[in-house]
Amino acid sequence: PDNRFLSRISRRVLEAEVLRDAMLSISGELSVFTGGSTWPATIKSDYGYIHNRFERSIYVPIFRNAIPDAFTAFDMPDPNSVNGARSVSTVAPQALYMLNNLFVIERARITATHLFTQPLTDNAARIDDLYRRIIGRHPTANEQSIALRHITVSTVPLPERWAMLIQALFASPDFRYLD
Repeated sequence: PDNRFLSRISRRVLEAEVLRDAMLSISGELSVFTGGSTWPATIKSDYGYIHNRFERSIYVPIFRNAIPDAFTAFDMPDPNSVNGARSVSTVAPQALYMLNNLFVIERARITATHLFTQPLTDNAARIDDLYRRIIGRHPTANEQSIALRHITVSTVPLPERWAMLIQALFASPDFRYLD
């Protein structure tokens, strides 16, 4: 029960902040924030506030009435309560967030456009590069063949095919969990 005699640790769900930072880093949009205010000085109310800058998640302001969607989907503690403990859950809204949220879709599209600026020549090499950057490992033979089939057979425009593959990798458990 204490996990003392196992050869590896148990899988751990990554927090929303880590997932957001990873997607921004992979898409090349993560800015290096060095200080200063993270919200406009002219803000009068936190209702409806949307933070649209791309610094690390630790600098995202958390207002009681305007918590970012990613943070609420992935078990951020309630800023209205004194107890700041974060619950750990794996629920359907988390997967739905990764498949339907505009933030994730845009990060996948931007990553797809950057993919073609690299000196990779064939689709298999691009797929391998994506797996290494997003999942942290090479694709299995089965994963490689499924991804190649999606890229070559799909009827949607080519950049959108790559964006769909990248979004699927973002939504995969291998991206959302730490082994």
